[in-house]
Amino acid sequence: MQYALHNSYVLKGTAQILQQSDVSARRCRVEASDATIVYVDFNRIILSSGKKSVSDVLGYVDYTVQSLRNKEMFHSMQLSFEQCWNFMLWLDQSNFFGIRGKLPKGIDKTVTSIAAGNTTLRQSQARSEDVGEFSDLADWTDPCDTHIINEVICKACNHCRDLDLCKDKQLALKDGIPVWLCAQCYVAYDNEEIEMRMIDVLQHKVMSYVLQDLRCVRCNEIKRENLAEFCTYAGNFVPLISGKEIETLLNTFNNVASYHKMQLLQQTVLQALKTPR
Repeated sequence: MQYALHNSYVLKGTAQILQQSDVSARRCRVEASDATIVYVDFNRIILSSGKKSVSDVLGYVDYTVQSLRNKEMFHSMQLSFEQCWNFMLWLDQSNFFGIRGKLPKGIDKTVTSIAAGNTTLRQSQARSEDVGEFSDLADWTDPCDTHIINEVICKACNHCRDLDLCKDKQLALKDGIPVWLCAQCYVAYDNEEIEMRMIDVLQHKVMSYVLQDLRCVRCNEIKRENLAEFCTYAGNFVPLISGKEIETLLNTFNNVASYHKMQLLQQTVLQALKTPR
């Protein structure tokens, strides 16, 4: 049994490699038709077709889906069209919006006026915060550190998706405890199962951090000699996984554990935070 459990990660890695090859093949096929990939994962593809009308988009999607189905490697795959936008602004899975095809009169003038004032607004904001306009501090950064659990399967409908622990909108209360919901049937996921997966991720990440290699900052080669202080190119050695990355993951998991009342995960995180890095 221990041997089987040990090799489960190998099998999972092999399956993920096959999935990635499948996604890459789909990307190549879509990009060959002069479309631009906006976002892609194992469950969906969001693309910019470059078409000017919805009817042209629907025709393009039907042709692309049919051509993919004709490929032998995609015979067992279910592909379907879900939604289209005339205009869409995309940042990530949790931050995007589309614009209706028919807008109220005068909206074009409003948008143009706002766009024209962007430079002035940016300068005024930077001046009020005593920050240089072109400083790194003036650039926008995502204020929410999060983590994605891959391939969470709903026990009710068997729907599989990647779960964003901090940004997912499908939330509800069950016995006073916040739980995530399936995006398809809205049945609650098992919090204990997700907690065990998070502990597993945390343990493997910490183990990778402890046993990691060092690389040279100049040539990016991995350190070979254990006693060498500098690389042969006179560069310093730095870890592949930084302490800041581990600290961010621990703080994120601690916040999730506190909000969703995952006591075992919280104890594991607090114990890891006490360990000197």
